[in-house]
Amino acid sequence: MTRPTRFRALGLIVRIGVLLVVAGTLVAAPIDDYAQRKAKMDTDLGAEQYLLAKWCAEQKMYDKAREHFQTVLATNPQHGPAIRELKKLAAASKSGGLIRCEILMRNGDLVKASLLVPRFVFHTSAGVLRMPVGSVEVIRFGHDRAKDYVVTHYYKGEGYLDNREFTAKSKLGQFRVKADVVSAIRIVKHCKDCQGRPQVQCGRCRGRGRLTEKNTCTDCAAKGWTKCTYPGCVNGNIPCPLCDGLGRHTGIFRQRFSIRCVGCDATGRISCPGNCDSKGRITCKTCKGNPITRKAGPCPVCKGKKTVPCPTCNGTGVKPLSPEARKAFGATEVKPDSKEPDEKEVATDPVIP
Repeated sequence: MTRPTRFRALGLIVRIGVLLVVAGTLVAAPIDDYAQRKAKMDTDLGAEQYLLAKWCAEQKMYDKAREHFQTVLATNPQHGPAIRELKKLAAASKSGGLIRCEILMRNGDLVKASLLVPRFVFHTSAGVLRMPVGSVEVIRFGHDRAKDYVVTHYYKGEGYLDNREFTAKSKLGQFRVKADVVSAIRIVKHCKDCQGRPQVQCGRCRGRGRLTEKNTCTDCAAKGWTKCTYPGCVNGNIPCPLCDGLGRHTGIFRQRFSIRCVGCDATGRISCPGNCDSKGRITCKTCKGNPITRKAGPCPVCKGKKTVPCPTCNGTGVKPLSPEARKAFGATEVKPDSKEPDEKEVATDPVIP
């Protein structure tokens, strides 16, 4: 691989030249190299223990690195660099230090693993981007001298990636990946809405799992009664048919003297024969005066589970890719019923732990 010529101008590292890609394959983690280095070194020298510990840390062999740093401190408790490196390892262990990813191989296989790379260095025409792995969505590797393509939160474009070989970890162990056999890498991130938990609280029952349904009678408009339809009925009374609602009989030609109507007791109105109350209302025949009914049961949306799949990530717990990142990755999204990205490993090439 020819190294590009660089010079500084206006605070940027500008790239000149062409980066040639060296073919590579999946190879085993450098555990054999570690055994050779350990066999050749003088175990009584703290300096050699420290150098081997640094090499182990660079190779992401954190357990071995921690062991050799502790050996250095056993011989020299005041060894400042070893103390600082141990603190870094402890901080990385506390925060997890692993970033889940999906590696799309050129033959179509999808390897689900965790990256052991803190950052990517990406060379563009304007300068150099040192991108934390957490800010990257997708990297598509160029082959046969083609440019790489990267999609991040703040940048998307073509350039050349320094990381042509990196370390990943799966359930089968650590392995080294070279860019020539990789088509693209997707950084798997938690969905912002469910924070990586595929289920969210059901909005219908508000997480109670049960719902009380309220049903109202439509025939009476939830009143429990209907208006009396008997002709002339007002507030449960109709005009007296004997005196035509006058309350008295006036005789022939409506003479001055009249006789008190006994049918309505001189009130001019009698009770409505339509079986309505004193306000002219009849009990609804449909709901029989009970217009509102409540029925409790399991929530029809969550089926009593209190949670539903997150609508943003479709229940995967994984942040969906942006349109640009999806196009660059060239693979389908994670299905809702899929397992965690690191639960199933797919690889045709041999991977040696």
